[in-house]
Amino acid sequence: MKQILHFLNEYDFQNFTSQLFGEELPSFQPIEGAGGDGGLDGIETETAYQMYFPEQKNRTKQKYLAKIDDSLTKLQATIASKNLSIKRWIFVVPEDLQYEVVLHLQKKSQDTGIECLYWGATKLTALVNKYPYIRNAFPGAFLPDLKEDVERVNDGISELSQKVSNGSQDIIKEDDYVAEVQRLKTELNNKVHSAGIQLANSSAAQQATHALNQQYQPKFAELRRRKDASDRLYELEVQEVNKKFDKQLTDKDAELVERGMFHSGARVLGQSEIESNRKTELERLAIRFGKPAS
Repeated sequence: MKQILHFLNEYDFQNFTSQLFGEELPSFQPIEGAGGDGGLDGIETETAYQMYFPEQKNRTKQKYLAKIDDSLTKLQATIASKNLSIKRWIFVVPEDLQYEVVLHLQKKSQDTGIECLYWGATKLTALVNKYPYIRNAFPGAFLPDLKEDVERVNDGISELSQKVSNGSQDIIKEDDYVAEVQRLKTELNNKVHSAGIQLANSSAAQQATHALNQQYQPKFAELRRRKDASDRLYELEVQEVNKKFDKQLTDKDAELVERGMFHSGARVLGQSEIESNRKTELERLAIRFGKPAS
């Protein structure tokens, strides 16, 4: 799964990296005017750091390659004009980069004579976990990706579909249904809360909330449909049990009439045994479907 850090904007990302690198790298010095023409936003001995936080629409392989080339060209000019000694350049971004971009960095290392690396979401998360107070200052950055989480909503329903009886009949017990509805509601509420934190713009947050509700409603509807089908199956099986034992009562009475014992104690005993068997079978059925025993 691709890891992404959800900062509100470029300033938020710059603030986070400055605090983190200031703790992790004692000699780190942020450069004023981040995003300027020098090809670096921070420096630590002979290592230069370039922070880059593109808009979501610009997070493509081509955009990253272009940014790397442009920044390294500017860095080389800065090194020459300022007589700097830079042996390593680290490209800092809020997500893990594609394989082609990493290979491009390796090629730029050969071309420029400067070791070119990148630190993305995985590296930054590992670093910030050493400093909980910094992580806590940026809670929205480490929330799970909304799209990926929504795609996993089906997991709980998939588990229920494995609880089958008679090979193909889908049985959903009362407790399982209630628990799954609550799980979906909690998960939806968490995503809505996450959207509110991740999206500073209230209009964007409202749109995300609406989209999440639209994506979850079919899940609730499908779960309800399957629960109704399970309940109907239970009703049909109850009818079959009652039909079977009603026939046993009718057959028993016919037998006793034929034997001239219809008004004897044998009829009461026979009815009692049949009703006891009926009760036992209905209890088994109720247990199988998670229904309260009648």
